[in-house]
Amino acid sequence: MLVHSFTLLSLCREISPLLKGSEIVEIYSQNRNELLVSVKAGSAGREIVTVSASVEPNFNYFVLREEFARKRKNSINLFTSLSGSVISNVRMHESDRIIFLELSTGVDLQFHLYNTVQSNILLVRGDVIVEAFKRNKSLAGTRVAPPSTRTPLEMNASHDDLRRKLMTADQKSIHETIKICLPHFGKLYIREVIVRSGVSEERTREEVSDDEYLRIAAAIKSVYADLEHPQPRFYEGVTRESVFSVIPLHQMPAPADESFHSVNDGILEALRARFRKRSVPITKPSLSKAIHRELERTLHSLEKASASQQTDPSQLEQAGNLLLAHLPAINKGASEAEVPNIFESGSPVVIRLDPLLSPAQNAERYFERARKARLGSEESRRRRASLEHEADVLQKLEQDLGSLVSDDEFRTFLSNHKKEIERMLPSSDQMEEESVPFRIFSVTGGYEVWVGKSSASNDLLTMKYAKPHDYWFHVRGASGSHTILRVVDKSKPVAKEAIREAAAIAAYYSKMRRGSNVPVAYCERKFVRKMKGLKEGAVVMEREKIVFVQPSLP
Repeated sequence: MLVHSFTLLSLCREISPLLKGSEIVEIYSQNRNELLVSVKAGSAGREIVTVSASVEPNFNYFVLREEFARKRKNSINLFTSLSGSVISNVRMHESDRIIFLELSTGVDLQFHLYNTVQSNILLVRGDVIVEAFKRNKSLAGTRVAPPSTRTPLEMNASHDDLRRKLMTADQKSIHETIKICLPHFGKLYIREVIVRSGVSEERTREEVSDDEYLRIAAAIKSVYADLEHPQPRFYEGVTRESVFSVIPLHQMPAPADESFHSVNDGILEALRARFRKRSVPITKPSLSKAIHRELERTLHSLEKASASQQTDPSQLEQAGNLLLAHLPAINKGASEAEVPNIFESGSPVVIRLDPLLSPAQNAERYFERARKARLGSEESRRRRASLEHEADVLQKLEQDLGSLVSDDEFRTFLSNHKKEIERMLPSSDQMEEESVPFRIFSVTGGYEVWVGKSSASNDLLTMKYAKPHDYWFHVRGASGSHTILRVVDKSKPVAKEAIREAAAIAAYYSKMRRGSNVPVAYCERKFVRKMKGLKEGAVVMEREKIVFVQPSLP
């Protein structure tokens, strides 16, 4: 709820008086997907405050921080042309989650906070992007995408206007009716309206009386009234996730765990709670589990490497030499050749041939296969040795960890094996990335490509997240991940290079990753169907086209 429309609207109203007339000192980034804008605020322009904004997928926020120190290392200046500019206004878009810092120089610093990969921070003059925080190379100089055309916040609508709007919506349930009429409410506040009205959310439009419509309209007005005087609340322990709201929630069975004097303070506390959850300390049981998991993975890889059969290079070389020794006796176009084995007993041997190649070319092909087999054999030997060493190290770590008794011994163990432990335990950024159900890439033209991570993830991507005019990709003749090229503006043709890059990604995340010219089928998502009875991740596509690509990532 940190970038809910109600939260951003209340926050803009709160911080606008502080930021208006303030001078930008510097803009920089020192953490991935986070931008920091330091300004001279206050009546005398002496107090330094920092706007902190994150566009990390599923973790967007916009908040003011005081006494925020810049790191000496690993920080980079951005939007340098704005240093010394004065903020003339702070506002939110009337129907979308975009915050505008309007500057005296005639440009806007726009914070697009959708909680998705489309989130970004843009420097815009008119409707042209001058500079972008993310994907600057592909976005700079292009026109900013038009914001959502959702219904604007109608905080001054009358009871009767709201009632008529609700009654004319062609939806089955009251919940869906409110969602269509007031899309900016979201699940939490739709639920709040229903609870305040006392009308069941499962009731259909025809089952709701005029009096109940008036009660729903009155509940909507009461939510709007609370927004005029925000009372930020933080609810924990009621649901699996903590809930931040800028108004009291009647739907919660218990009072808020904490209330705040300002929306900004509430957001800061919600962020602190989130970061506390992301910074889980290493414990002996969690480390023991991680080491055991890594050891099992290593032993399994070693077993597979040892069991794999490599073709004997000497046999391939012998076949090549036999072909060269009997070239005149071999017919071009034959699929096999029976020749005497001059290197051993002289009894005939059968050698398989490629009929499309000449006898001499077939001999050369066997020599090339022998060369690759010899290299593969050497690489396999090195990999087995590496896996054996890694398994020995992990077994020793597991044994030493099990013998520790005191906390001091555990701390010493962590210090002595810091590098090995860091390799096994993912960082907070990695854990957050793993929680996202799809892999996400950027290709030519600024398009986003989303790739499923599993059969369940494939179904989720194709059947729920993909839009009808998105392009859907899957490698032909082999299993692989569903891949979606996100199309923002369906009226514009998608560049062929973007299609080829998306196809290459689909080929990379398939069983044909090691291929050199992989066929990938693609079509618009609306031509992909999930037939009854198909297993998880399986679909049927129509009107597909084929493109041949080299598997690769952008």
